[in-house]
Amino acid sequence: MIIERNGSRTIISEPFELGEVDLTANLDIQPEQRPACLHIEGFHYETMTASIARFHQAGWKVSLHSAGLPKSARTPETFSQMVKQIDLTFINDVMIREIFDFRSRMATTIEEVRVMLSRIKQRGTVVLTLGEFGAVVFPANGGPQIEVPALPVNRVDATGAGDSFAGIFLALWLHGASLDDAARYAAIGASLTTTVEGAQGYIADFATLKAAALANNAVMAS
Repeated sequence: MIIERNGSRTIISEPFELGEVDLTANLDIQPEQRPACLHIEGFHYETMTASIARFHQAGWKVSLHSAGLPKSARTPETFSQMVKQIDLTFINDVMIREIFDFRSRMATTIEEVRVMLSRIKQRGTVVLTLGEFGAVVFPANGGPQIEVPALPVNRVDATGAGDSFAGIFLALWLHGASLDDAARYAAIGASLTTTVEGAQGYIADFATLKAAALANNAVMAS
């Protein structure tokens, strides 16, 4: 993947898949002065599990976006083990319903997720994304859940919204923002992504996110 300075991404597809040894075994993983994070896409979770401890030992954070999680990993047991290993896990409501066979309405599902996570000791933070309904953050310390709304927009295409949410959240969280602020701005950025076609049609900087947040607050207060 080629990532340009403005955040645009170009994925170069090849007819083979790199194994874990190709991705990390030859990396000199050292402690960093700046925030450092290994981000894993769900597609690669099973092949990357052995590397997580090495990054943690070097002081890195490890995050995971559950999109593409293999079918074999979509079980309650694997999910519980995963959130114990990962510092920050992003998972959408469709995936969590599939894994735990939740069939209730949204509010009840959120409560079921809270109860389920309360039974997992020493886990990382879990962010449950809810599409047009925003997101809920379940902090690692077991503190109160944080609910953030999505920005009211005219939705055109949801492609890339989940990636936008995760990217904005990580950028803020790794640089010291609270979970509340990281989630709030991530929900706004993800919402803006849906107002145009394609995953890269709308790339917002932080000034745009702040302006959108202030404008939405003014509307809500009026």
